[in-house]
Amino acid sequence: MNYSKESMGEPLEESTVPEKNPNPRVIEVEDQLFRQFAEALPDLSADQVQRLSPVVTRIAEQMTELENIAVYDTLLRKFFRHQNFLELLQEEAKAAEAIPPGKLGSVLIFMDLDNFKAVNDILGHQTGDELLRTTGDAVLRSIRPGDTPGRVGGEELAVIIRRTTIEGAVAAARRIQTAVIEVSQKQFANQGVIQTVSIGICPIESNLIPDLTLVTADKAMYVSKANGKNRITIAQFDQATKEPKMIPVEPIKQGAGK
Repeated sequence: MNYSKESMGEPLEESTVPEKNPNPRVIEVEDQLFRQFAEALPDLSADQVQRLSPVVTRIAEQMTELENIAVYDTLLRKFFRHQNFLELLQEEAKAAEAIPPGKLGSVLIFMDLDNFKAVNDILGHQTGDELLRTTGDAVLRSIRPGDTPGRVGGEELAVIIRRTTIEGAVAAARRIQTAVIEVSQKQFANQGVIQTVSIGICPIESNLIPDLTLVTADKAMYVSKANGKNRITIAQFDQATKEPKMIPVEPIKQGAGK
């Protein structure tokens, strides 16, 4: 018997049809569960399957939520957890092997919230969490749908920028810095907080393991902090020595870090 919802006999009355969850992953899990029912319980009637439908939907929603908890950060819900982000970084490094010289590749942006510890110490961890969520939202608005954000530390965020150049990554980093300043001015002005982020940029190359790419971008970020905060530094690898050279980028003019 085909247990898909579209082919299970007469439809339920409109008032009894459960509202369909629009989440594509929930729908995918729901269809998998129905296929498993078809294999395990082939003698169920269409009416019985229809009565099970809302239960299956709830199970699919709960399974999807558990998946999200395992993969995504609990505070920044659209940012991957550290380990999951490293796995994606590994995949990106493998994909870089097939990219011909001169073609668009992927770049890692690594950022740290400037003076975040002071915000936690003075205004409390609840305000710190709100500021971190607000910063995460600003990052998401500044990148493209195909780019991948992750939370790799307490106040350390990273983004894989795909199909771009170093110049394109710098432009994305500038958008992030501007958005973070603007949103903090709007939402935390009464508390005297103007948030900035220091950023390190590193190309994702096939000969670098993910941890080394992340560490190199982290080092570039600390160069940005040492140069005054709210700065951008590029880690450009020397093709002969394979050692990164730190190249500071001219800072944006507004809201320099304190």
